[in-house]
Amino acid sequence: MTRTALLRHDLPDGSHHYDWLVELPIWGEHRLLCWRVATPAPITQDAPTFRADILPLHRASYLTHEGPIPGNRGTVRRLAEGPCRVLMRTSARVTIAAAFAGSWSRFQGDRRSDAPTFHFVRHPSNAPETPTLAPRGTSV
Repeated sequence: MTRTALLRHDLPDGSHHYDWLVELPIWGEHRLLCWRVATPAPITQDAPTFRADILPLHRASYLTHEGPIPGNRGTVRRLAEGPCRVLMRTSARVTIAAAFAGSWSRFQGDRRSDAPTFHFVRHPSNAPETPTLAPRGTSV
């Protein structure tokens, strides 16, 4: 089972956002899907939908990192973490089963063409399902 985490990212200019990290079951240092979220929606049960901007793959070390980010890019603090599984992933859609505080949810994210913004819908879920592999050559 792979892992997920939600980080609060405080920037040097005083602003902040949240980074939702989802580990891919692949080898290599850069194996985290990452979305920038304006609110802590992935861990807020009363937010059934939210928007998130996809970022480049992140290093796996960010799942456990807290504190300053090299290059004067601010600091991060982990707000929540848990197990997850990427159930389906293409360039336009991703489905993730994730548990924060022991409560499983299924997150369905969709985007139009190459737009950076995914629109996520959270569905209650009892347990992770078996992943569906994307066709070769497609990715988020």
